[in-house]
Amino acid sequence: RGEIETAELCLIVKDNDGKGHKEAKLKVESMGEDKAGIAKVLGVSKLRNNYKPHEAKRKLCDSYDLFLADERVIPVLPKLLGKTFFKKKRQPIPVDLTKKDWAKEIRSKTSATYLSLGSGTCVRVKTGTSAMSVEDVVENTIVAIEGAVKHIPRRWGNIQSIFVKCNETVALPLYP
Repeated sequence: RGEIETAELCLIVKDNDGKGHKEAKLKVESMGEDKAGIAKVLGVSKLRNNYKPHEAKRKLCDSYDLFLADERVIPVLPKLLGKTFFKKKRQPIPVDLTKKDWAKEIRSKTSATYLSLGSGTCVRVKTGTSAMSVEDVVENTIVAIEGAVKHIPRRWGNIQSIFVKCNETVALPLYP
């Protein structure tokens, strides 16, 4: 089993005073063994009421490996989650919960990689895990670089260097 199959996920759902939250919880429970790693279903109203203090938000951020959220609630989440989530690059991944097969939608989103352009000069993209073959990591890295360049202003004209880094290593430069 890979890293993502054993990860604990928190799913943030749209609700009206707890109504949609209960339905979402039942839907996840009805998925049986195929819960796609969802350990907690959290409604926006519960998030708003139970996680007001900064310490509660920080504890929530550290409690799960990955956060997913109904794409309909993504615009309200930055205010509710606070800057801890965004500093730690733990912002929720949007999922389309209007689709019938939630497990397929969640697996699709969790198996992808994401690029977030901040205000700084560095961009980080995860392209592999230690469980992957070297060939797969190289292929993913090439595709990720090509994909990232499309989103950087002035494309290659704005890129001075590219590095490869693992969790516990120094960054190693890639040369053309």
